Amino acid sequence: MKRNCILIFISILLSYANSFSQALNGVYTIGPSGNYTTINAAVNALSNYGVSGSVVFNIASGTYIEQVSIPSINGAYINN
Repeated sequence: MKRNCILIFISILLSYANSFSQALNGVYTIGPSGNYTTINAAVNALSNYGVSGSVVFNIASGTYIEQVSIPSINGAYINN
């Protein structure tokens, strides 16, 4: 019983730590050979993972035919 509790506790800690490691932080490229192929894919990553620091998206030249709506992003704040 004690061993099972320890394994469950470790599993919870690892999944908790993993959720923070996925938050975006840094410079990413949007384009056919970038980190994200579309603007919507980048926005979905922001929405799903949140941010843990400054995030910059460089958009490669090309034509992007998308309708984009940016929701509230976990970890982001508005500086007025």
